[in-house]
Amino acid sequence: MKTNLLRWVPWKKREAVLSVVPEGAAPTAATLPATAPIAENPGRIVYVDEQYVWIENDGLLRDEGVLFGISGADTTDKIAAIRNYYNGLKAAPEAGKEALQPQITRATQALQEVAAKLQEPASTEADAAEASASRTNYFRNVLGLVVLLVAAYGSFYLVRYYVAPVYGLAAALGIFFFGLFAQMAPVSSWILPEAGEAREGVRHWLLDAAPSASAAVVTAYFVFEATGAPLKAALLGFFLLILFFYNGKLILGLSQVLAQEWRRSRTLREERFQRADALAAATREQERVLAEQERLQQLLDQLKEQERQAQQRIDELEQAALGKVALFLSEYRLARHFATQSKSSSHE
Repeated sequence: MKTNLLRWVPWKKREAVLSVVPEGAAPTAATLPATAPIAENPGRIVYVDEQYVWIENDGLLRDEGVLFGISGADTTDKIAAIRNYYNGLKAAPEAGKEALQPQITRATQALQEVAAKLQEPASTEADAAEASASRTNYFRNVLGLVVLLVAAYGSFYLVRYYVAPVYGLAAALGIFFFGLFAQMAPVSSWILPEAGEAREGVRHWLLDAAPSASAAVVTAYFVFEATGAPLKAALLGFFLLILFFYNGKLILGLSQVLAQEWRRSRTLREERFQRADALAAATREQERVLAEQERLQQLLDQLKEQERQAQQRIDELEQAALGKVALFLSEYRLARHFATQSKSSSHE
């Protein structure tokens, strides 16, 4: 540092500087003799007033420190000038960093909303589970109806076998249909329409069972006439009664169920198409949300990188300001020390 000080303020020139600059006064361009450029005369002091070149250039900054140290001038304004200069340089990155904060906040909130959408359960999964649980038994019911129709044909065959030879096919058909289909349209609903659907009591039951029972009794009579066997006639009559009574009701019930199942199957088919469309739309929406999430993440990363760079620039300028102040003060103190020693030597 001693060699550096002598480079900027040669020993022979020190007395000239001290004779021009009073003790404790800040040196100015007016108090210094005109000098040639440093490149031509590196031993002369160059003082740049009201400019920031002396801050950027370490050599000129050392000159300022040496000059103020020799004169013993107050360094408060000089240090404030250095700090103000770097504060001005930090203004742009600080403003940029501050402007990035709302953008980062909005991007973060949007990213959180997108992430919440991705975590929402897909409604189509619940719809698919509900649809699988509500499948129809259409084909099973069709098979049951076919079996019942075969049983009905068997009962008609018995009636025709014993009635048609005597009274013809028309009589056999009349007895069969009267016994079978009376259960499909209960007689009580015609005779007692005010009862509505609530057909209860012995009277209603007798009205509903009478057609099937009469058809079975008539057929049993013809069986007895043809065979002369009362037991056979009774058994066939009872069998026909059971067939008429249950077969008719089952055919009626299954017919209604099949009609409902048919309408329901059409509804479910339409719902399946709607679910397929909804699933495709949900897939497209999920892809769109994923793309939006990726875009927002990239935007957030870019904003944070810009914020990091701005903060890095601010830190660099702060460190540079501290370094410049430290450099100025070190040269100032060293020059002040030599100036004090020189004055003591001259007094002696």
